[in-house]
Amino acid sequence: MQPIKMFQLNRPEPKRILAVLGHQLEKHDEMSSIMHQRLLRALDVYRYHEGYLPFDHVILSGGITELGQQLSEAQVMFNFLAPKISLDKIICDHDSLDTRENVAAMVRIVKELYPDQPVELAIVTHVWHVSRVSRLLLAKLKGRRDIHYFFQPVFRSLPFWERQKERLRAFLTWLDPDFRILPKPIAPDKSYQLMEL
Repeated sequence: MQPIKMFQLNRPEPKRILAVLGHQLEKHDEMSSIMHQRLLRALDVYRYHEGYLPFDHVILSGGITELGQQLSEAQVMFNFLAPKISLDKIICDHDSLDTRENVAAMVRIVKELYPDQPVELAIVTHVWHVSRVSRLLLAKLKGRRDIHYFFQPVFRSLPFWERQKERLRAFLTWLDPDFRILPKPIAPDKSYQLMEL
């Protein structure tokens, strides 16, 4: 009787990406407390994994969402993180105007970087944001079973009415992944820009 030969599956090592979702800036392009909390969490996660399972890339997502802004959310986040992590790992998305576009840009960047390789995607956002982001990701990742995502949430609470609004947005996204709120005018010439969700 022939002995059974043991074999090992030759699976490629997944690429590891850390993604940080932006948040609306304060006046004079100052970061909000919510954005600051996300960046501190991202920095903790990045440093924790640096020694044994380092991230290959860090995606910063957020555009210019308000009239009068000079810097995109991604640029403000980059300015904060640049002295603290390797610059060649940072990829900025300066065009996203809301959560839906954040997720779409994040998935597009991941697919362009690694069209045929498995990916582990760690997403930093607030715990009250996770449900909606997860629903949007499920809709965008159809056909790519080799992209696995998980959250590194920030555990900070919102004021009561903000929590209710976020629950409503999450519920509407669950009903319809294409849900988005109406645009708001940003200039007298009737041009429009989407609000941050």
